[in-house]
Amino acid sequence: MRLGHPLAFAGFLRSIGAPVDSAFRRARLPLLCENPNAYVPVHSVRSFFEDMCHREVEALGWETGHWAQENHVHQGLIKCLAAAPTLGRALEDFSALVGAENSHYRLGTIECGEDVLFWAHDGNAADTPGYHIGQSYSLGVMLAVIRHFAGASWQPAEVGIEAPTVPDIAGERLPDTRIIAGQKLCYLRLPRIFLSLPPERQCAVGRGGRHAEEPLKLTNELNYTETLRLVLESYLAEGCPSAEQTAALIGTSSRTLRRRLISEGITYSELVDRVRFEVARRLLNEPGAKMIDIAYALGYSDPSHFARGFRRLTGVSPSAYRRERCMPETPG
Repeated sequence: MRLGHPLAFAGFLRSIGAPVDSAFRRARLPLLCENPNAYVPVHSVRSFFEDMCHREVEALGWETGHWAQENHVHQGLIKCLAAAPTLGRALEDFSALVGAENSHYRLGTIECGEDVLFWAHDGNAADTPGYHIGQSYSLGVMLAVIRHFAGASWQPAEVGIEAPTVPDIAGERLPDTRIIAGQKLCYLRLPRIFLSLPPERQCAVGRGGRHAEEPLKLTNELNYTETLRLVLESYLAEGCPSAEQTAALIGTSSRTLRRRLISEGITYSELVDRVRFEVARRLLNEPGAKMIDIAYALGYSDPSHFARGFRRLTGVSPSAYRRERCMPETPG
């Protein structure tokens, strides 16, 4: 799952004074990664949801979905859909993009008379910890997409949820909406004529920083090695995890992890080297990035350790690599 989603929950929880850092540690989520386009194991995210639901806010998914809309957390996603000429096309694009958000999630539309059901379904079992929390938050994301075309105050006539009961907060957030529990998937009902709506407003410029323009990777198109690479990038700054720690993160054994990697022609140490080089290359290409900050971002405790490791991989120092490969040529 893209880290942007648990970061949205962290933002809401911090706004009410909840201890987020300790919860991230319990769920084995990276504390030092602030890139919303980084990726983390789904089960770690769900564990975080469930933990904070029990400790802090019972209707955590509904509250975070509302907070995310109020604080424009979904601007990066809306920006991806801003070029769509109509809501119908935006929903198609959003459904295609969902593979970049969460490899277990699927979205789509179903025509229902004069209406359309914009639906979402998680491939995990409904009794998976955090399942209904994540789904109620997803409804907030889906609602944000539709409101970009239908207007900020629009409410659906009907919402379906898979949870067995409707929490009180759902009725408070959607007072003009019929909410039906116990459905086979979650959905928002909207008039079919809405599919031809153009964007209601221009997409505001978000505060995504240097990560805002990063292309999202389609996680359902990645092989085992590529998926592990995405996860390792998220944890580099905290010291690259060992094969045993990585196996625990993704819910497998270290023996299975190594066997799967070997079947794809790479060892775990080679994968770590590849991840560190790719991240180092990107950071060295940023003129303002200091060597000490790059070293820490790669999980090294000292810039000299980074320099030795980089020279071992490339045969040149980081400074020489930046000078020869990354820095633009000065005009004549």
